[in-house]
Amino acid sequence: MAETVAPRLPAQSSLPSRVRQFYALTKPRVVQLIVFCAVIGMLLATPGLPPWRLALAATAGIWLVAAAAAAFNCMVERGLDAKMARTAWRPTARGQLTTTQTLSFSAVLCAAGSALLYFEVNALTMWLTFATFVGYAVISKVPNTLHTPLMSGTNAIHGIVVLGGLVLLAEGSDLGVGTQVILFIALLFGAINVVGGFVVTDRMLEMFKAKPKELVEADGEEKP
Repeated sequence: MAETVAPRLPAQSSLPSRVRQFYALTKPRVVQLIVFCAVIGMLLATPGLPPWRLALAATAGIWLVAAAAAAFNCMVERGLDAKMARTAWRPTARGQLTTTQTLSFSAVLCAAGSALLYFEVNALTMWLTFATFVGYAVISKVPNTLHTPLMSGTNAIHGIVVLGGLVLLAEGSDLGVGTQVILFIALLFGAINVVGGFVVTDRMLEMFKAKPKELVEADGEEKP
């Protein structure tokens, strides 16, 4: 006797699963790296430890705005995400969250983070952090053939590390030998990063160039 298989019904979306879907929009690993870099910057900006309340407010505000930018980017690139195995699981790519839900979520995070930075930290930090949101929106609208030079130009900003290292070395009479060695290594890797970025850009742009059409017919005659 043939065994009867009951049809599989779509699973209902419970509250915990819905929360996980919204959380996935924030690209947690990417945002954690952004927040980590911000915290390191706070620690390096002051001789001692920064005020814990100010540091906490800045960290939370940066996390919220960066998460909003990530959610917005998921909405914009949902079509491309659905075609790639690496990103096909995202809620926007699978149609689990609508465009309205994603935009509303992104707007709430961005507004909350910007308000926290403006009132608890300062306006400059708020605007600089908000630039990450705008950067995501702008980059997502740039044609694919311009992504590489755009990233290469952004990578060249790393050259400020080279300039800073040169200034420190020039005024490094009070610096120890160990510090000067570390500065030299930083300069070396910074220069490699800047130059290497443009080299990679040049090679990748060659891949986007259309191949010339065949000028010779199969019988050896030239095309008009």
